[in-house]
Amino acid sequence: MQTPVKKSLHKLHILNNKLLRILEKQPLLTPVDQLYSNYCTLPIHLLHKQKILELVHTALFHTTTLPDVYHNYFVNNRDVHSHYTRQRNNLHIQYVKKSFNMKSVQYSGSALWNCLPLMLKEQMSKKSF
Repeated sequence: MQTPVKKSLHKLHILNNKLLRILEKQPLLTPVDQLYSNYCTLPIHLLHKQKILELVHTALFHTTTLPDVYHNYFVNNRDVHSHYTRQRNNLHIQYVKKSFNMKSVQYSGSALWNCLPLMLKEQMSKKSF
């Protein structure tokens, strides 16, 4: 069963696909990936993830460019645990009691960041990231 938010995003995604088809005057069977690549953009759900990851990157490497509220928003595991852990270089994911909190930017940003390859996590430059 879809949540109301997912339903709304799904509708928005479909409308966006239709809009791209109309703007490009493409037939209905044109692959959606081709429509997005022609505009050098991503589908809405991937764009959302990208923007969250850009926020995490900025919070970790360019803290001064963000409002104060984000300065300690994402915390490394090595700053939480006093002992050695295998995940010390990952971001700490706060324990959440309700699934609603799993949708927070702090939780999803940390989880998405931890899934990135090390090569991307080490990119300090915004352009390289």
